[in-house]
Amino acid sequence: MVSNSSWKFPSGFWWGVASAAFQVEGAVKDEGRGPSIWDVLLHRVTGFSTANQTGDIADNQYYLYKQDIARIAALGVQTYSFSISWSRVFPFGRGAVNEEALAHYQDVIDTCLEYGVEPSVTLYHWDLPLYLQNLYGGWLSEEIVGDFVEYARLVFGRYGDKSMGLNGTISFKTNGGYKIPLTSDYPQNVKDYVSGFLPAFTEEQKTMINGSSDVFAHDAYTSQFYMAPDSGVAACVSNSSHPLYPTCANSTYTYASSSGGWAIGAAADPLSPWLHKATDWVPAFLHYMQDTWKPAGGIAITEFGFAEPFEALKVLKQDIVTDPIRSSYYREYMQAILIAISEGVDVVGTLAWSIVDNLEWQAGYQSRFGIQTPGSPLSCHGVVQDYQWYD
Repeated sequence: MVSNSSWKFPSGFWWGVASAAFQVEGAVKDEGRGPSIWDVLLHRVTGFSTANQTGDIADNQYYLYKQDIARIAALGVQTYSFSISWSRVFPFGRGAVNEEALAHYQDVIDTCLEYGVEPSVTLYHWDLPLYLQNLYGGWLSEEIVGDFVEYARLVFGRYGDKSMGLNGTISFKTNGGYKIPLTSDYPQNVKDYVSGFLPAFTEEQKTMINGSSDVFAHDAYTSQFYMAPDSGVAACVSNSSHPLYPTCANSTYTYASSSGGWAIGAAADPLSPWLHKATDWVPAFLHYMQDTWKPAGGIAITEFGFAEPFEALKVLKQDIVTDPIRSSYYREYMQAILIAISEGVDVVGTLAWSIVDNLEWQAGYQSRFGIQTPGSPLSCHGVVQDYQWYD
């Protein structure tokens, strides 16, 4: 490893903040938007989210996006990643196009460019048009391929030239933390067994997919340890009713008792029990991605962030904007990326989650990840302490 005197982000390294349409926009019935599966889940399934909170208003960004973009530009943010709502553009997921939605996102992109912020657009962020789910089961049907291609073709046709540079970057994001074997490596029979659940690619498909992404984009918040089930791998593999079937791997956020039994890192808010501050493992994770996939365009961390514990219970503004654990998360995560870069890993950029506290799916508005916090859906946002460590 090289001396830390040379640890610096390379020329061209970009950083920014992220959001997703359903989590921040609100305006769910405005300007021709059709319902998504999440509208139904949060309205029709009692108790599905904390306090039955919905995305009806969220951060009202559908109407406040100009203020939000101006604010992050003033903070020096280089890139803003947001998603387009498929059910706004195609209210039924297919068929008639909603021109009001296309005009809206055109202005979001133009506003980013006006303020010198690079727009990074996600085509799909979990908000599947409800009609497609009802029609053929959504992503469980191959029929969705044609509908998604038509949606993507329309979006690229309208906005494909809206980049601050000469050429844009296209990728498919993956998601998940670094799975660390608690002892040794995964047994070969686990690797073989799990791989059997995935369809084999034809040579033609492999050729088509190989190198098709400009950059390896990954959402990486945390890590955890994995080990064999208590009853053993063989017993799990042979029993489809086993609670860990079919992956047949157990997991924990705790080191082995022989190593002290400590947690892998500080826990986030209880409403995000999957998240711990496991920044020590980031360099190993980045090395694994580069060594395994060898992405020609480098690696981008397209989401990472932390929910400060019990932030929703805070009352005083000075307490709300002071996030000691999240601040250390960002500081140590970026330091870990610097270490990986110094060791030869090609990391090209990062996107922090999120631009503002928002609807965190089933956790509602109680688990908070934002570098800004809204006083109400119609008020200005306050910048929280952790942004200073990310900037």
